Amino acid sequence: MVEFGQHINFQGIGFKSAGDHPRRAPTEVKISVFDSLTNTWREIGFRKLQFGLAAWKCIAFPELAGSTTSVLFHFVNHHGLNEIQLGEIIFYHM
Repeated sequence: MVEFGQHINFQGIGFKSAGDHPRRAPTEVKISVFDSLTNTWREIGFRKLQFGLAAWKCIAFPELAGSTTSVLFHFVNHHGLNEIQLGEIIFYHM
């Protein structure tokens, strides 16, 4: 989970693979934002992440926009490992 010190608006989310151990990269992610009016989490997207074996590869999803104080990520790795590693999570602003 990523918590911000204030309410933010973002116009997309990106993920960058790490520079080592490419099999640790997640293969899919479910993204939810916290809705402070209803005090609940609202899913904004589910995406497959296709990093391949590339180091520092960036995948952007400009359609995943939101307005919130917290974002929850549920990552899955289908490479048969119990570890997940990312280089960056990027929030895009206009």
